[in-house]
Amino acid sequence: EDTEETDYDLWLSRQDISPFQREVLDENDVCSLLYTSGTTGNPKGVMLTHRNNYLHALSTMHHLRVSDHDVLLHV
Repeated sequence: EDTEETDYDLWLSRQDISPFQREVLDENDVCSLLYTSGTTGNPKGVMLTHRNNYLHALSTMHHLRVSDHDVLLHV
């Protein structure tokens, strides 16, 4: 049998592709965890909010002198 369909294609064809419901987010909702190095003890997870990440991006743009002509990938 000659087929070009991959397992992923088969899986994808079986998925519900109806639009998803967006969650209402608040700037104080936790959106990521940053793990410390544990220099004064065991490493700990620090909860960061959407606002933390937004302000970090603004600060980075300021210090790196990023303009609207630049592209920045933040991972």
